[in-house]
Amino acid sequence: DGEGLDFFAPEPRFNIHGTVDKLYYTTYRLTGYDLKATLENHQLDASFLAKNSAMEVQSRLDGKLKPHDVAAHLTIQAPKLDWQSMKLMDVPLSTSHRFDVSFVSDLQQKYVLDASMTGTSVKSPKKTFQTKDLYMGFATSADSTHAYMRAGDLDVAFQGRGYVDSLLAKLDAFTSRADAQWTSKTIVQEELKSLLPDVCLKAEAGNDNPIANFLSMQGVSFNRLAMDIDTSPQEGINGETLICGMHTDSLLIDSIRLDLKHGDDGLDFLTEVISNTRKNQEAFEINLDGHIGNGQAQLLLQYLNAKKEKGVYIGVNAALGRRGIRMRFFPENPTLVYRPFQLNERNYLYLADRG
Repeated sequence: DGEGLDFFAPEPRFNIHGTVDKLYYTTYRLTGYDLKATLENHQLDASFLAKNSAMEVQSRLDGKLKPHDVAAHLTIQAPKLDWQSMKLMDVPLSTSHRFDVSFVSDLQQKYVLDASMTGTSVKSPKKTFQTKDLYMGFATSADSTHAYMRAGDLDVAFQGRGYVDSLLAKLDAFTSRADAQWTSKTIVQEELKSLLPDVCLKAEAGNDNPIANFLSMQGVSFNRLAMDIDTSPQEGINGETLICGMHTDSLLIDSIRLDLKHGDDGLDFLTEVISNTRKNQEAFEINLDGHIGNGQAQLLLQYLNAKKEKGVYIGVNAALGRRGIRMRFFPENPTLVYRPFQLNERNYLYLADRG
């Protein structure tokens, strides 16, 4: 029973109670469901219970509904979810979880959302294991936007100056202008920099988190990852990323580093890969040094072996033209596979738009 349709007004109310004892639909058998929900004086209370051969779930929703004051908290406890019985998997697999979600908003420019998945257990015929608790959140208001994600030793944080719609609008303006400049073959760094949103992205991770576990299944692992990247219309794009102790099936890399620095004449970047000598692996070092300026870019690639001999030493200057890209390789005699070579008399190459 109930009355009123404007759920944000004080007058509307309802009281709902429903159960499902037995319901058959094609190959599905639905039993043991119970739902209760009430709304009165802006307060919302709801609960849901499911207990059968496919699942055991108990959830509760508490909330407040006012025109400019909305808050809710949802808790779901699921000690058993049998994915094969629910016809969602062909092999036996069951899981257990707890979910918590909180939401607060003025339905104008303030939105706060926090969510977590904890106590997760995965059971198969051969193995039972626990996964890392996962925490996520998002908040935006007139002057700032924040987001985070944590799981195990993974910690990701995002900060932005301004409301989320404003940040997205700036990002769209930047990408649209960059595309227009590329189409017109006229790259103006200062104009692009002025359109950047004011944001910061930081991430830190070890080898005990969902991302590391997924990469490990693909034959890739690392000991540590750290990233700190900032963008702003005043300073441009700046930051660094570092990966330490990266392993693959046949290769061990001690460190991978990427540095970004925006100067007055464009964006400079340096990528450095270092691997020290080991029993079945010779040391090497790879450096990629680059600069992106107004309508032109420069790259320099260098590979050094354990004796610091240059296996590769080659650079390229590229400039946008009206009908293509003009490229000139340097130095006069670049090195490839430890041997100097010359592309042509001027080490010149032109890539036309039409191929």
